[in-house]
Amino acid sequence: RMASNDLGLFLADFVAPTHMAADIAADSVVQSIKVESSSSLTIEISSTSYPDPSLLTSFEQLIAREYNLNKVIISHELGSAATDSKTAHASYCKKLIPWMLSHLQQADKTINLSAEDLSYDSSKNVFILKGEDTAKTREIAEYIREFLNENTAAVCELDIDTSSGASKTNKTSTAKKETRKKHETGKLIWGNDWSQRFKDTAAENISVEIKTANVSGDVSFFEIFMNRNGSARVSFALTDDTSSVRVMLFCDERTALRLQANLKGARARVRGTTQFNHFRNECELKASGIRLLPPRERRRDDAGEKRVELHIHSMMSEDDALIDSGDIVRQAAYFGHSAVAITDHGVVQGFPAAFEASEEMARAGKPIKLILGMEGYLVNDGQILCYGLPEEVEEDVDSLAGGLMALSVVEDEDRLIIRTAGREISEYSIVKDDPERISKLYKLAASIDGCPLLLDRIESIRVLRREGFKVEAGAPRVKFFMPYMLVPELKTFSEKHFANEVFVSEFRENVGSTDDLQANLDAFTALWQCLPERKLSSLNQMAGEINFQQRRQRKFRHNHIILLAKNPLGLYNLYRLVSQSLTEQFYFKPRITLSMLDFFRDDLIVGSACVSGEIFEGLLHIFRSKGQSYEKSKAALSESDLPERCRRYDYLEIMPKSNNLFLTKSDNPLYPPISHEGLETLNRLIIDLAEIVSLPVCATGDAHYLEPEDDVFRQIITAKKFGVSENEINPALYFRTTEEMLEEFAYLGRDKAYEVVVENPAKIAALAEDGLRPFPRGSFPPQIESAPEMLRKKTYDRAHSKYGRDGKLPEQIEQRINRELDAIIGNGFSVMYYISAEVVEQSNKDGYIVGSRGSVGSSFVATLVGITEVNPLRPHYLCPKCNYYQPVEDVSYGSGYDLPPRNCPECETNMRRDGHNIPFE
Repeated sequence: RMASNDLGLFLADFVAPTHMAADIAADSVVQSIKVESSSSLTIEISSTSYPDPSLLTSFEQLIAREYNLNKVIISHELGSAATDSKTAHASYCKKLIPWMLSHLQQADKTINLSAEDLSYDSSKNVFILKGEDTAKTREIAEYIREFLNENTAAVCELDIDTSSGASKTNKTSTAKKETRKKHETGKLIWGNDWSQRFKDTAAENISVEIKTANVSGDVSFFEIFMNRNGSARVSFALTDDTSSVRVMLFCDERTALRLQANLKGARARVRGTTQFNHFRNECELKASGIRLLPPRERRRDDAGEKRVELHIHSMMSEDDALIDSGDIVRQAAYFGHSAVAITDHGVVQGFPAAFEASEEMARAGKPIKLILGMEGYLVNDGQILCYGLPEEVEEDVDSLAGGLMALSVVEDEDRLIIRTAGREISEYSIVKDDPERISKLYKLAASIDGCPLLLDRIESIRVLRREGFKVEAGAPRVKFFMPYMLVPELKTFSEKHFANEVFVSEFRENVGSTDDLQANLDAFTALWQCLPERKLSSLNQMAGEINFQQRRQRKFRHNHIILLAKNPLGLYNLYRLVSQSLTEQFYFKPRITLSMLDFFRDDLIVGSACVSGEIFEGLLHIFRSKGQSYEKSKAALSESDLPERCRRYDYLEIMPKSNNLFLTKSDNPLYPPISHEGLETLNRLIIDLAEIVSLPVCATGDAHYLEPEDDVFRQIITAKKFGVSENEINPALYFRTTEEMLEEFAYLGRDKAYEVVVENPAKIAALAEDGLRPFPRGSFPPQIESAPEMLRKKTYDRAHSKYGRDGKLPEQIEQRINRELDAIIGNGFSVMYYISAEVVEQSNKDGYIVGSRGSVGSSFVATLVGITEVNPLRPHYLCPKCNYYQPVEDVSYGSGYDLPPRNCPECETNMRRDGHNIPFE
């Protein structure tokens, strides 16, 4: 029982008050009591001045006799407000020796020391232990040091004086002093200055067996709990590179607030005693001293030309990465990188925080380009003939040949774009024409909407999608891609060649001719006649599509792929892929089908991703099948299907060896392990493949956390996901600097390493538009054109039914309604009010009683349409029978609920009391 933390009152609870209580307890408070066994008691006190050890001994003996205890020790320390001088400290240390010897001998009967064996030298501020130069003497010396640190307020060294009387100190003491000098950094902000004399203990090694320890780390989760007696219990976590340990201490409220101001977000070294917290079921550290440390030295990127990271994950990559997406941008800006790409697994939820961070860095004078992207899960769904085909379609569907023509207005200049097959998407033929011709093409684009659209290949679809995105034209309902399936040898062809091959009339080359459309219609007719099945519903199945159910039954594997948005159209296509993969193709993962990627490919930069990408997997298969021979594998590249697969990529990726170290261990004979040299060879083979297909190679980090030491935290979340294996190799997936990345690829040679680490990623980053926003500025409420009128009608109908008399509303109420409606409708909030009112009404009808207060509590319109029950008018009376309205002028009433009862002066009905005087601002 502890009735008070005042030592005098506390001791009175144990023993009868004596004259000694005033001498020892004047400036002391009890911190805690430890009952270590049925016959052992430790009382921890804190004082503002050094206590008299002789009085401590007297009280300990008194308590021991009173309660029949074998061991009582009053452990003491100086509080943060201590002001005693060096002279007082020296006097205290001299008086401390008898008290200390008594407890030492009581704790260990083998310690047989007298006052002559242990002395104190005030000139050197050191205790001197005399004895022979033996292991036992050194063991006793270490025991005394620990006892001094745990139970006394002495701040001094302990030296050993050998039996020869030599005055030299032993090597242990010298080492301690060197450690003290090494650790003496930062400011002591609380408690005794003990931490500088001892080496740090890793947080993961803290246990009750250690008893006392130093821990250095970052402070987090700082909490203050006020006790009933006015004292404060401070608790915070101290995190180093291994784990975290909870630190606790007791102090006054003022000191607690000061500690909070000093420690929040800081680094500190804490010296304390370990104790087991049974409530939390963990070992914690009871602080005896806290010293601030300098901030952790951050890694810097000092390269002249810096790299760009094109593959990095935030915590939005589920159970895989640790970084806040905003911190990715801040770290890249701190490194001085010109750009960084966000590529989370299957989602784009990290975009908002990352974009805010990029704007923050721009304001801070460290602008950085944010590249919006994603690492998707690609699955092959076979050959597709019709895109956007509904589940149920009629056989006889109107067809319209769109040819290769699409219209756009770019920079206020009309242009006609003709797409040429087999070339890069960025190459166009631009033909300006007169307004009359342009208007006809606008009509053509409008007539496409809602009808199936004939196109001779997927690139044509992309052109119409690209230009349609710019002019916001209606998208076709069904899109055909027939020639590749029926005439597969025409992989690259012109319109004229295609028309001749399918035996239709010669394709006219003069731009804008109506014969262009006729030629395509003729081609479509010829192809349609070749089909063995004329039903639209079976076209894709006939073409070789592998639908969702078939892929699920066959357990199709997916491959990773990197998608980066070049511009708003690319971002739009990325969002479409994300939406469809999450809603229509989700199977364990949000999967992107190959046909979806082909359809939404425009203005996306596509990378081959990591070890799970199809290029690396295919190359790994070749490497293993060729006995892990570089020469044989290189020779097999051209004969494989990898060059054809590379056609869908804009660049290939290679990664540090440490990312793929798991390949060096394998118990499966079908997948023999790869040597460390083999990992280098695989990256060389990717470079060889890229040369064959003329693609750039970019070295990417696939980073999942910022700093190397953060690996331990990722191990925790991956263990939860995949379990723990003794032979598991954890890849180093931290955000690397330019020098670190160049070092990873030094085996490629200086020039090639610089090309893949610095030059090529910079070229890819340059393709992306700077300042691309993840979403436009402004708010985008749902569009209901009639919402303003319906809201106004609903408001006035309810107002007249409740407050109206003879078809009129009280002037005050009508003015309030008009003012609110003008503001709500004028600022575009009418649709929000209308939808909210409908939802609340329907919910209440269904038996789910809901209402709202909060921001709409000040709106009288919200009250009238049923969103809230809070009436913001001034307190008033309202007759439920005749709608007699009487406002109350007495300002002492803040709420109508407080008004006294009153009957209606016209019909004697008991009137309702309402209104809470909330202004609409």
